[in-house]
Amino acid sequence: MRYPKKNNPGKELAQRFADFISNKYGDRSPHTIEGYKYAMRLFADFIEEKKRATANTFGIEFFTEENGIEFKKWLNERGVGKNTINERLSQITAFLKSQKKDAVYARYYYEFRDIPRYKVPKKTCDDQRVLTKKVVKAILDAAKPTTVTGLRYSTEIHMLYETATRISEITSAKIKDLHLTETHPYVKVMGKGAKTRVIPLVKSVVSKLKRYIASEHGDAPNPEDYLFPSRSKGKGEKSSTRGFNKQIEVYRRIAQKTCPEVPDHIHAHEFRRARATHWLEDGLNIFQVSKLLGHKSVQTTMIYLRFTEKMKEDALSKVENNAIKDIPAKWKKPNACRDLF
Repeated sequence: MRYPKKNNPGKELAQRFADFISNKYGDRSPHTIEGYKYAMRLFADFIEEKKRATANTFGIEFFTEENGIEFKKWLNERGVGKNTINERLSQITAFLKSQKKDAVYARYYYEFRDIPRYKVPKKTCDDQRVLTKKVVKAILDAAKPTTVTGLRYSTEIHMLYETATRISEITSAKIKDLHLTETHPYVKVMGKGAKTRVIPLVKSVVSKLKRYIASEHGDAPNPEDYLFPSRSKGKGEKSSTRGFNKQIEVYRRIAQKTCPEVPDHIHAHEFRRARATHWLEDGLNIFQVSKLLGHKSVQTTMIYLRFTEKMKEDALSKVENNAIKDIPAKWKKPNACRDLF
């Protein structure tokens, strides 16, 4: 791609950025791609307001370390969180890095890359996300039980979520631990401290387990065989958590194509956290959830109450931020710098 030079810096910058975004489709989630665009639009707003650039004059020469530091302050004064400001700087830097083969752009890449980021406290459990019911459904829909592999992992993911167990508890379960013909079906799992607990199984999981066992273990399964055995070592060896997490990644990518809410990475423990949170949202009390999770103390379970409060706060924050975005700034004009992106 040949880019227009000198006579229209804004047009050149816009074309380069459009090519950068085009190359990201299929490699990044729609959410991530929108993040790149939004970061550039914010920087364009800042440059137009503070440096009086226009859509024609806004070029690479504005991406200096000095302007980047001012941009940080500008965002901070508008109430943007420090984590988010760091993310916006990184998103702009990612674009500049993609252009560094051009010596002119390389200079500004290194300037922007070296802008000091805010120091933020290490994330605690309070800051961890919770998979929504919509995301969980999208993952389960992606793991289609129409093939041997699909049926195995669809059953494992479904069971992991509905029982809120640890992946190690699922991989350690044996055929004898399942009680599917009882009036109220259940599974026994061995938790931390070698403590056994009984977890009820919902009908949809029981149905899927029966299909899976018939496919994987046959009509007369050995009670001592692992429910989800190693695919390379046989039924007497349990499968690895690493292999399970790798397969989750396969389904995550498929699910993300139809559900933009699906994050860029998911690990097995997030299904336990999600189920615990959803139980609380559905009306179970903290003591019931604590028992199902196998926590020694209800204080450990209290963290999930904070997750539900945090999600409410996040939702309100998004509504407020979107309302602010919909109010045009008085200084903006037609064909503003942000329109380049």
